[in-house]
Amino acid sequence: LKETEKIIKDALKINHKRQMLLFYLGETQLLKRSGASDIQGFWTLNEAMLLEPNAAYSHWLLGKTYLFYKLPEGAVREIEKALEIGYRVEDPQELDQLISFFSAMKREKTVNVFLQQLAERDPKNPRNFTRLATSYLAIGDKESALKSAEKAFELDQKLKESQGAKELMEAIRIP
Repeated sequence: LKETEKIIKDALKINHKRQMLLFYLGETQLLKRSGASDIQGFWTLNEAMLLEPNAAYSHWLLGKTYLFYKLPEGAVREIEKALEIGYRVEDPQELDQLISFFSAMKREKTVNVFLQQLAERDPKNPRNFTRLATSYLAIGDKESALKSAEKAFELDQKLKESQGAKELMEAIRIP
């Protein structure tokens, strides 16, 4: 990590306005997991974001940093901004962790965005669609909840007979 940090700093001497170099430097500093290096990494990521405030990746990294330091308000603000700009989470395990975090923070619309990404990523998994249906219900979108539930039942016929599915359909019932 020390050698990587040195190479990135040398590159920044040539062009100190390179946002991606600042991202890499900030990430490298954070990976060192030491108090001073963590603070440097946090401020380096802030500097990168100031160069291009509309870069989704800037907000994403900063949000993840806030999350790492257990600063939930900053994490919510930056991760939601990243999503608003168009950031997509690629790792399903990370999606599950973020769904849990945002559920605990009572941020149902953000949970819904993550569940949509999860369903798009694994469209053959009926559980993703039942979770998405429940999420749509939580934000008051019964039509989308119904479509998601029907997709789950299409993928797994037995699911429709479960008590949970019956309760979900009762809750979705559209007049």
